[in-house]
Amino acid sequence: MMPAGFGLTCDTTSGHAPPQLYVGTRGFFRVTDFDISASTVRVAHSGPILNISSHGPAFYFEGEGTMDGSEPRIFERREAPFSLSPRNELILMGCNANATVYEDDGDAMAISGCTSFCPDHMRGSWVAKAMRSCYGMGCCRSPVSVSTNGMLPSVVGYSQIEENRPMDDGYVLIAEAGWFDDQHHQRNYSSDKSWWSVAAQHVPMLLQWEVLPLPGLPKPDARSHPSCTQEVTQKLCKSVHSYCSPGNRGYTCHCEQSYDGNPYSPDDDRCKGGHGKHLTTEKGNNRLCGNVRVPYPFWIEQGSSRDEPSSSSSYMMPAGFGLTCDTTSGHAPPQLYVGTRGFFRVTDFDISASTVRVAHSGPILNISSHGPAFYFEGEGTMDGSEPRIFERREAPFSLSPRNELILMGCNANATVYEDDGDAMAISGCTSFCPDHMRGSWVAKAMRSCYGMGCCRSPVSVSTNGMLPSVVGYSQIEENRPMDDGYVLIAEAGWFDDQHHQRNYSSDKSWWSVAAQHVPMLLQWEVLPLPGLPKPDARSHPSCTQEVTQKLCKSVHSYCSPGNRGYTCHCEQSYDGNPYSPDDDGCKGGHGKHLTTGE
Repeated sequence: MMPAGFGLTCDTTSGHAPPQLYVGTRGFFRVTDFDISASTVRVAHSGPILNISSHGPAFYFEGEGTMDGSEPRIFERREAPFSLSPRNELILMGCNANATVYEDDGDAMAISGCTSFCPDHMRGSWVAKAMRSCYGMGCCRSPVSVSTNGMLPSVVGYSQIEENRPMDDGYVLIAEAGWFDDQHHQRNYSSDKSWWSVAAQHVPMLLQWEVLPLPGLPKPDARSHPSCTQEVTQKLCKSVHSYCSPGNRGYTCHCEQSYDGNPYSPDDDRCKGGHGKHLTTEKGNNRLCGNVRVPYPFWIEQGSSRDEPSSSSSYMMPAGFGLTCDTTSGHAPPQLYVGTRGFFRVTDFDISASTVRVAHSGPILNISSHGPAFYFEGEGTMDGSEPRIFERREAPFSLSPRNELILMGCNANATVYEDDGDAMAISGCTSFCPDHMRGSWVAKAMRSCYGMGCCRSPVSVSTNGMLPSVVGYSQIEENRPMDDGYVLIAEAGWFDDQHHQRNYSSDKSWWSVAAQHVPMLLQWEVLPLPGLPKPDARSHPSCTQEVTQKLCKSVHSYCSPGNRGYTCHCEQSYDGNPYSPDDDGCKGGHGKHLTTGE
């Protein structure tokens, strides 16, 4: 059965070579990618969804257009099976304006919003510097929360914040978390207006889907019935080794654990064991820790030695990629850790994105019991009061911009410092609690987490390619006490996915985050090996042949220079592990983003 709302349009007009694939009714969102395992489709739109100087005051996702056709609407009413993934963020680039994303479920509930100011004495050329952080001066951004109704938002609007303070030209975007930082838009503006060049960009956005109930099938009720009926499963999930999950409005299919593929498909791209998004070597238990297989360029430390690769003794084991497999009796199965303190547990690798997903138990800072700071790198303090996880600046990791800083508590400020000599902040937010609104009101305020009892902010790309030096918090007013609370750095979307902000039944129950396993994405670059040159991506956008041969061991792979080191990737239409000389190297026909090919 072909579920409603999943029909796409292939534009084969002569103006497009190759043909372009679109979702929706207006040819506005171009499809670029599918991730079946995450139930998301990546789309791209050209430039902003709102131009402050030329568009109307709102952009509508759904419904019929206005009578005069002045308001563009993309999807037909509420029949679309999509919602915005919480792995998007709202971005407003401009002065003295407010942007808000409304769910519009009857009470115009906001699921994201931010405000950008420009002081009168700071206009024009100063904007380029302010854009480095994009936290309220000339630019602001905010995560997009999960909608409560499982639909696309009704409207994205903007407004002038003060009548006597004009709005500059500017833009409103909804973009995949991390895109703004990855593109380095906030650094590359050479003149007053050059940053508006975002209008020419192809901006990615993630849409999340659920298959709406087919005729004759029941509506989902995930709270009362956490699994699908057999009839629903048989109708939707056509692959063997697949299962069905009920959602907000519909259903999604998934492959069983240790299987990867397309659970909706009965064909050759169905769920299979041994293939997948997270590619690892299969040869020998020296690449295995518990349930996690360790892919190149990582290796497992055993005492003072390093595990050798299975088929090529010439493979160099880069510094900083050694992981610890904890096989003590307290852990079943064994646990894999990165760093020197057993603080960050490794749960997943994504070779294509050069990221490793780690988890830590609870917050990185407890406002009531920890010291005022958490240190990622370096040696611990003399008295051991400050926990530091990685040895100095030798770690090959940085925080992925697909993380966010979260502060849960009252009257406190949290900041992530790059500490490159001038204590530059790469993320920060402040949470207030009015005196007359304490205790039981917190649960309601936590629905949005935008400054009242809870705040959050995206983490920017570091300019030095390293992990931040320190995460700190402070009291914002001496005469206003800080409540108990927590500071977290978590993968963007996790906070919404877990629905922490909705499931707090009493004043203190939301502190249960302390018992959660909080995911975080670390981005890696292989630091230069002995005798190899340091990267210079601006002057030399490709690697030398010597570097490529040393690092990228798979055929059909190539090397890219980064900030401090290098990364390897598979050539277009190939997928696998470009660092590996073994059978899990780059191959055609397998991949993370699985589609049917006819």
